[in-house]
Amino acid sequence: LERTQQESIVDSIWYVFYTNDQLDDLHDHLIQLELSHTYAAEQMLREDSPEIVMLLLTLRTFGNAWIVSKLAKPLQKIISCKNSLEIDASRLQEGENLQENIDSLLELASWLLDSFIIAPEDVPKEITHLCRTVYRETKQKFPQSDYRVLAGLLFLRFICPIISTPELYCLAKKKAISSGVRRKLILITKVIQAVANNAPNVNESYMNVIEDFVSHRISKMNTFFERILTSNTEVAVMKKRKNRLRRMRSK
Repeated sequence: LERTQQESIVDSIWYVFYTNDQLDDLHDHLIQLELSHTYAAEQMLREDSPEIVMLLLTLRTFGNAWIVSKLAKPLQKIISCKNSLEIDASRLQEGENLQENIDSLLELASWLLDSFIIAPEDVPKEITHLCRTVYRETKQKFPQSDYRVLAGLLFLRFICPIISTPELYCLAKKKAISSGVRRKLILITKVIQAVANNAPNVNESYMNVIEDFVSHRISKMNTFFERILTSNTEVAVMKKRKNRLRRMRSK
């Protein structure tokens, strides 16, 4: 099958479960499938698969309005920013100051992060429930796992692609994204993902300059994850699920 045909089939399967109020069952099955071919917690949700595509459908269906509203202003500021954000010394243009670029990058990254992690109560209840399910099932198979699985689900798969390609989500016009602007967005994305991963030590050596920033933001990020996992909206979702199961058993 061609890619478009595969995507159409996946979309149709997801929609059938959605219209029959059985997304919880679908999520459980998808997560178990993903875990069945995952051999380390840090690999969870990192490889493309039909399971990932369907989980993404849930994130986008229930989360796009939330995250787009949070990112709109910060992204417009980044796109319109006249200052360079380049922190790779080998790519600096004549007259650029590395420390000034670092300061500008981290200031914008901090503002963007705060646009949504300071208000975990705004995360849609369907997403908090999905996060809790993914975290619980991953923890059961890999007891030493941490919040990185949520970093993979929410940030690697959902939020960071919106930051790096805002024109695909109606957050910017395509002509506004020059190669220079794209580089700024990519650098911002790298910083955000490092914080989400709880990983001050990143792969690229030029990114070492953000280590202190990442280290100081980790506790705030983990509070965001913790609040999502213990959100009061989860109670309502679980109650609805229990009622549905009760009805099914009574038939």
